[in-house]
Amino acid sequence: MLQNNIPLSQRVYRSKCSQLQSSRIGVESLQQTKTCAGHTFQYKEWSCDKMDKAIQAVINEGISIRQAAEEFDVPRSTLGDRISGRIQHGAKSGRPKYLSDEEDILVKFLLKCASIGYPRSRNEVISIVQRLCDSRVMNVQVTHGWWERFCFRHPEVSLRTTSALSHARAKGQNAEALSSYFDILEDTLSEHKLYDKPSQIFNVDETGMPLSPAPLKGVCKKGTKTPYSITAGDKSQITVVGCVSAAGHCIPPMIIWDRKTLQADMTKGELPGTIYGLSSKGWIDQELF
Repeated sequence: MLQNNIPLSQRVYRSKCSQLQSSRIGVESLQQTKTCAGHTFQYKEWSCDKMDKAIQAVINEGISIRQAAEEFDVPRSTLGDRISGRIQHGAKSGRPKYLSDEEDILVKFLLKCASIGYPRSRNEVISIVQRLCDSRVMNVQVTHGWWERFCFRHPEVSLRTTSALSHARAKGQNAEALSSYFDILEDTLSEHKLYDKPSQIFNVDETGMPLSPAPLKGVCKKGTKTPYSITAGDKSQITVVGCVSAAGHCIPPMIIWDRKTLQADMTKGELPGTIYGLSSKGWIDQELF
């Protein structure tokens, strides 16, 4: 851990290289994914209008089911099911929906939650529907299969990975705050006469790369109860501060390490003019900025 009394001159280093060093890190070629055109089976290749005419012909004109099926080009078994009353004409195929018009209300609720920064997870949606079905004594189990059919019926709904955003930053996403920002930007550009000087307008930002990222799904032996991934176990990270002008000119970046001293192998493959900073956890602080 770094002490606060260490002077800034001992925490910042500048690159001494004059040309770009060759990096030994190779980029693997991407494998092309071969896609096969699958056959999509059509369960309903007949029109309702033809089925209506075939039913009326059998009932009103007295022709046989076979003859009506051939004349109106509809499946004989399907026509027979509707004539016998085994299947109600106009009924939709597939499992009955757990919700009727309430699905539209559920969709509006989910989209509203997402718009204000509190999106619901897939399991939460399934739990909501399950509680509703239990309250109606429907004796059904809402599964992920229902979720897939729900998304198919409502293509405006999708499962997305969200990014964490603080409440303060979320407030800055509204139209009033954005309009205020651009008003200030316009006043600044006018005051300093920078409209036609993109090379004098710079944007700086930082990004942190955790040394202990969240574990991804890994291939393990089937039946393993507690698979694990070994990590550093702390919140240390490497921070990169970049600065680019509106004309596209990039100045050398600043790399902040979670170290007390800068080692030579930390500068391999560096850009000429790179600046290095040191902090306790690799985070940028006010003094380094």
